[in-house]
Amino acid sequence: MAKEESNYKTYAKKALKLYAIAWFVVYTIGCTPHRWTSKERVVKETIWRFLYPFAVQIMPYASVNGFLPTLDPHKLLPIEPKPAYIEIDNSVPLERAYETLYNAYVNQDAIVVWKNFTAGSLDGWSDEKYVEEHVNMDAEYTFARNFSNFLTTTLPLEKAWHDLENLYLGFSYDFLNDNPELYAGLKKAVSAKGEKLSNLIPYDWSFHHAFLYKGKKYSTGMHQAPASDWFFQLGNAKTWRFIHPRYTPYIRPVTSDSISLNSYYDYLPDDSPIPYIDVTTETGDMMFFPCHWWHQVTNLEDGVGIGIGFRPIDDAIIAFKQGFFPWTLNNKALTPHRSGFAIGGIRRAVDAVVGTINTLSTGSGLDQRKTVLCNLTRNMQKYNPGWTWNKRTGFASLLCEDVPQHLKEWETEL
Repeated sequence: MAKEESNYKTYAKKALKLYAIAWFVVYTIGCTPHRWTSKERVVKETIWRFLYPFAVQIMPYASVNGFLPTLDPHKLLPIEPKPAYIEIDNSVPLERAYETLYNAYVNQDAIVVWKNFTAGSLDGWSDEKYVEEHVNMDAEYTFARNFSNFLTTTLPLEKAWHDLENLYLGFSYDFLNDNPELYAGLKKAVSAKGEKLSNLIPYDWSFHHAFLYKGKKYSTGMHQAPASDWFFQLGNAKTWRFIHPRYTPYIRPVTSDSISLNSYYDYLPDDSPIPYIDVTTETGDMMFFPCHWWHQVTNLEDGVGIGIGFRPIDDAIIAFKQGFFPWTLNNKALTPHRSGFAIGGIRRAVDAVVGTINTLSTGSGLDQRKTVLCNLTRNMQKYNPGWTWNKRTGFASLLCEDVPQHLKEWETEL
C-alpha cells in the first residue's frame, strides 16, 4: 500500500511538472506580438503580456505607473489591421448567417452586425408611446443622472419616465425579467431565424443587461469585459468604437478586480494610431462582439432607446479553462486576458471568503460603476490629468468628492 501511494505521488509530481512546462511554453508563445516588426516591440510586448496577469493582482495600475513596459502607439505600423467587422442582413441565407455568427463566437475574432434583425417583430419598441404603454412602469431601477457616470438615483420607472432625457437606465439586470412581453418577443424574433441560431444565443443562460433612455446625452468610456456580447438595438442608435485585444499593451489597462478593465484612455481620440473601427447599431440591428474587445459607446439619436445585451455565463467557465490551459485558445491575443481573469477570479474568491472585499450584487451595473469610477477617476488623474468618462458634463474633470452639494442632493421634478 505504501509503495502504491509513493508511486502515485511520483506520477502526480511528474504530471504536474509536465503541465507546468507545457503551460509556460504555450503561455510564453501566446504573449509574443502578432507582428515582429522590431526587437523593441517583441521584447516589450512579450514582457508586458507575460507579467500583466500577475502584476495586476497586487498592483492594479501597473500599466500606467511604470511597473510594466510603456509601449508607444506611434511606433505601430500604418498597416496594422483594424478589428474584423462583418455585416449581414436578412437577404443572407440563414445557414450562412448562422455559420458567420458561429465562427465569430467560437474563434472570438470578429464583430458581426445583422442589420434589421428584429424588423417586423419588435418594431413597436422603438416608438415612445408604445414603450410607455407596454413597459412595466411600477418597476424600480437605478438611473445615471446629471449626465454623469457616477451620480445615480433610484426611482420607479413611472416617476423617471417624464425626465428620461436627463436620466439613463443602464446595465439593468432586472429590466428584461420585469418585462416578460419584451423578453418573449425577443426570444420569438431569434427563434424565427432558425433552431441553430436560437441555440447559439443563450438568452436563458446569460447575464442580460438592458438600457432604456432618451436622446444622446450619455456615453460610456473605453472598457472591456471577459464575456462576449449578443446585443439587440431595439430603439435609437449607438456608435461603438472597437479595438482588438492584441493592442491591449498600448491601451494600458487598469482594473480594480482583474475581471473588468478600464483604459489609460477615457475615450480613444479620432487620430489615435491604435487601430480601431467604429460600428453603428441602428434600430432593429443585432450585434455580436467577442470577449475582451475594447469598446466605447455613444448614443446617436434623440428618440427613445432600448438596448438588450446577453453575455453568456459559459464564457466565464471557458475563461477559466483557457487561463489554465492556454493551448485551448483559438485567439492568441486573449492569452494574458484569460490568465488574468482566472488568477483574479481565484484571488477574488479567496478575498470574499476571508471578507476582504465586498462583492456587489445588485440589479444594476450602475451601482458597480458608481463605486469603481469614483476611485478610478481619482487615481487615473494622477497619471492622465483630466481623465473622466463624464466628457459631456459641466463638471467633467471633477472628482466624486468635488461634486457640488446641490447636485449630490438633486431630485427629479414630479
